[in-house]
Amino acid sequence: MGYNTLGCWSQWEKFVATEPRLPYTTQSNFMSSYGKIRGGTYQKPGHTGYPSDCIFVFDRQFATFCERQARERLSATRDDPYLLGHFSDNEMPFRHDLLDRYLSLDESDPGHQAAKKWRAENGVEKGPKGFATKDREAFIELVAATYYRTVSQAIKKADPNHLYLGSRLHGSDLKRAAVWKGAGPYNEYATSVLLYRVL
Repeated sequence: MGYNTLGCWSQWEKFVATEPRLPYTTQSNFMSSYGKIRGGTYQKPGHTGYPSDCIFVFDRQFATFCERQARERLSATRDDPYLLGHFSDNEMPFRHDLLDRYLSLDESDPGHQAAKKWRAENGVEKGPKGFATKDREAFIELVAATYYRTVSQAIKKADPNHLYLGSRLHGSDLKRAAVWKGAGPYNEYATSVLLYRVL
């Protein structure tokens, strides 16, 4: 029928025994799966919602969870030559006012504490019109880098043989340069997009 690859969310398991084989991808939902255990997530149209659109990248337990989930889900396919690579989550939120959003979380939340610490360490002041654009972008890059580094390391530890394809992005977040800069060092797709945008 003209198909040559199974995309994200395909039921690839049903095609393993068919001939000819089709290249495929997997989707592991690291952040949304962690969020369901942690609590605080809710269903939005087409993706998972997080408190104030703040993902839980600063939780100390997140990295451990990712390693366990990658080991459980990816070890069986690590030697399959038909596997193209792994997606980690769907439509991650990286809003333009992410710094404000993390600071609005409860003071006991690891995300609030990380944002407060980052602000103090970088001497970030809030002016009459809010935070400067450069400070907002720097914080978005930090959140993106923390997420993509954490899941990439877990994926590569469980499966060093295949690509990490990143997460899906949506709307204005897809056009945010700070997200691509944060993601670039940790996944092959973001690196190629970042180089394309720069060149």
